[in-house]
Amino acid sequence: MFDFIARFFTKRLIAKNKKKESVPYTNWDSVKSIAFIIDVHTTINKSKLDAFFAQLNKYFSVYLVETNKSEPTFSDWSCITKKQKSIFGLPKKELFEKLKAKNYDVLVCVNPSDNTFTSNLCASIHAGLRCGSNDTFGELDLIIASSNKELIAVLEECVRYLKMIKKQ
Repeated sequence: MFDFIARFFTKRLIAKNKKKESVPYTNWDSVKSIAFIIDVHTTINKSKLDAFFAQLNKYFSVYLVETNKSEPTFSDWSCITKKQKSIFGLPKKELFEKLKAKNYDVLVCVNPSDNTFTSNLCASIHAGLRCGSNDTFGELDLIIASSNKELIAVLEECVRYLKMIKKQ
C-alpha cells in the first residue's frame, strides 16, 4: 500500500517539475555547478570519488542516499539517512524545502534500482539538465547507460557524454 502511494506522489512530483524546468542540453563549458545523487546500494570508494570530483574543476555537491542507516557515513558529503525518510518511503518535507533552495546547472543521478526516494530527490533539485543511469519515473532528461556497473565508471561515462554536448 505504501509503495503504491510513494509511486503515485513520485510520478506527480516529476510531472509537475518537468513542465516548469524543461531546458535544452547544457554546454559543458558553461556548467558551473553539479549535483551528484548517489544511492548507497552501489559500492563506494571515497578516495577515488573525491579525486574524480576534484578533477572536474566545477563546484559540486554530493548527496549520498543511505536511508538504511541512522547516522551519516561521511561528514563532507550531504548524507541522507533514514531520519529524513517519511513513513511512505519518500523524503520528508524539511528535506524537500532544503533541496528546493539549491540550484545546479547539471544533476547526475546514480540510482541503480527502482527507488522512489532517490527519484523524488532528483525531481526536487532545481537543475538545468538531469542525467543518470536509471529513469524509472521519467525524472531524467538524458539517460546514460553504462555496461560497467562500478560507480566511478558510471560517473565518468556521464561526464564524457556531458562534455560532448555543444550548443550551436
